[in-house]
Amino acid sequence: MRPQEVLNYWQRGLLSDQEAMRHCLAGIQRTRSHLLAIHTTLQQEQHWYDSKMPIYHSIERIINSVLQAISELPPYDPREAL
Repeated sequence: MRPQEVLNYWQRGLLSDQEAMRHCLAGIQRTRSHLLAIHTTLQQEQHWYDSKMPIYHSIERIINSVLQAISELPPYDPREAL
C-alpha cells in the first residue's frame, strides 16, 4: 500500500494504529533496502564518482544519515504486515 493510501485509510478509521504503523515500517524497510543498494554501488565505484561527480560525498552523508535514522526505528517483521 502506498504511503498516501495508508494515511487516508488510517484517517478514515479503516486501519488501526498498529496496522498503519506496520505498513509504514514495511515502506521504511523497502526504502532502507534501496538506499543500501545505492550506497553499495557508490562504494564500489567511488573512484569514478570522486572524479565525475564531486557531490558524491554529500550524497553519501545523506544516505548514511537516513540509514542511521532508520536503524533507530523498532524492528520490522514482514509477517506482521500481512
